[in-house]
Amino acid sequence: MWRDKVVFTWEYRTFNGQDDIQKAADDLLPTTPCSNFRLLDPQPAVQAPYPDLQYIQVHLAFDTDVVGASAVVNLVQTQQGFKVWTMHTAIESLHQFPELPNRDGHMIGPLSWVAQREIDTKFETSQPEVVIIGGGHNGLMMGARLKALGVPTLILERNERIGDNWRKRYEALSLHFPHWADHFPYMPYPEHWPVYTPAAKLGDWLEWYVSAMELYVWTQASVVDCQQDSDTGRWTLSVDRVGHENRTLTPKHVVMATSLAGVPQMPTIAGMDQFKGTVRHSTAHDSSREWVGKKVLVVGTSSSGFDTAYDFARRGIDVTLLQRSPTYIMSLTHSVPRIIGGYEPKNGVRPSLDIQDRIAYSMPVGPGEELGRRLANELLELDAELIQGMEAAGFKTWAGQRGTGTQTLGYTKNGGFYFDAGACDHVISGNIKIEQGAIDQ
Repeated sequence: MWRDKVVFTWEYRTFNGQDDIQKAADDLLPTTPCSNFRLLDPQPAVQAPYPDLQYIQVHLAFDTDVVGASAVVNLVQTQQGFKVWTMHTAIESLHQFPELPNRDGHMIGPLSWVAQREIDTKFETSQPEVVIIGGGHNGLMMGARLKALGVPTLILERNERIGDNWRKRYEALSLHFPHWADHFPYMPYPEHWPVYTPAAKLGDWLEWYVSAMELYVWTQASVVDCQQDSDTGRWTLSVDRVGHENRTLTPKHVVMATSLAGVPQMPTIAGMDQFKGTVRHSTAHDSSREWVGKKVLVVGTSSSGFDTAYDFARRGIDVTLLQRSPTYIMSLTHSVPRIIGGYEPKNGVRPSLDIQDRIAYSMPVGPGEELGRRLANELLELDAELIQGMEAAGFKTWAGQRGTGTQTLGYTKNGGFYFDAGACDHVISGNIKIEQGAIDQ
């Protein structure tokens, strides 16, 4: 199986089976000659994740006429000798467009740094080549990469401040996974950063990143119309800026970075308008402090549902979780080292993010699903006591779609699972009650 990311096809493509791979090679390799092959760290080594699965993994760098690229090749031994099981090729750089060198920084011009930055951010006498819609993680990271390449880029964010997408969530929210694999380009988290980052702290980090990387951002900005000229390919964006005059932008490229779950989904339930209590989406929940002495029903048993119920339970509030369908449950103790353990700093040494990223994203979806199934089975064994406790409390669990755990749930639903960040103990102890079903009226 060959997974290519932009090196040969200028898009993401996967070729399965010998015939398809041979045809792809016949079509692509003559027009994209490769040269300067060399080994990358880590050196070739045998990987043995399971007793019946061993393979040699080789990391390579190479060049085409246009790009610098990397490859991760997994070789398995067959009766006919060693054969390529999977190969992943990915773009690393553009030969004609290297990153810009650091500028001098001496303030010898007529304006202060603050004044010049304000002028540059307005884009009154020029147009950005790229407009990124969304100022969260992906939008800011892409903006930083483009700035390093010298591409004028403007980021549009509808919130009042960069980071409000985290800062305005419920106060008890911390990330459910360690930050080890989440470093930002050019500006990794500092040493002694909390392993599970509080949401409000992460919001501030996003704001710091904009300042440190000198990104151009318009906050309280929403796109009200977007059209592409079929002849020139340029876009025309009408931007509504709160507190500023509306602007029209004409970039060459528009990037959507509005997240996997950027818009709350609130079902319409008969009788909701007549309910005398409070009805709110989890994105509108801020704190359980004012709910002491009341009863709460939390609808939904993915991460936000568990977090919200946990926030109430930790203050002794009468809370019930309503579960419509089974949820995949994992402990952090066993899942974290198996999913992102390669990123964990050890003895004060931070692993190479480049190496870990190549490994993490090198497995094509097909064999990745089978490995996900094996991991899910392994975790079900290790978390047997946790799962049994949840089932005994009336909570329904499962192993995910086709038994693959988070491997396919993440791709298809962006939910349906929960890394136990503390709520499961409250379910097992009865502090969070469980009901099965859905709201009819």
